[in-house]
Amino acid sequence: MDWTQIIIALIGAACGGGLTTLLFLPQARRAKELENENKAIDQWKELYERLEQDSISKSNLIDRVFSDLRKSQERAITLSSDNARLEILKCECVNCPTRKPPIGYRARVLKKKTEKNETTE
Repeated sequence: MDWTQIIIALIGAACGGGLTTLLFLPQARRAKELENENKAIDQWKELYERLEQDSISKSNLIDRVFSDLRKSQERAITLSSDNARLEILKCECVNCPTRKPPIGYRARVLKKKTEKNETTE
């Protein structure tokens, strides 16, 4: 081999490799762009899934809060009606015939009178 063949071989290798580089450069650039886009898509997907999980957990929390609120309202209504009923039955004078309101005492007296009447007959 003489010098000319070696130089031609080196130039041919450089040009051939350079030519392939020039041919495949746009493809390599597009591959890197696609890789970057895929990374961005994965990040957005992760953010969306995290947001969806947060939304579900907040929805469950709201449901529990409203359930507790409903129970509290039912309890308040029950207590309010019990209070109103007890206010009506409130005794100002206990165990006497002049009781206001006259609930209970007269019924007991009448029951005792009927029992006495039944035993005497």
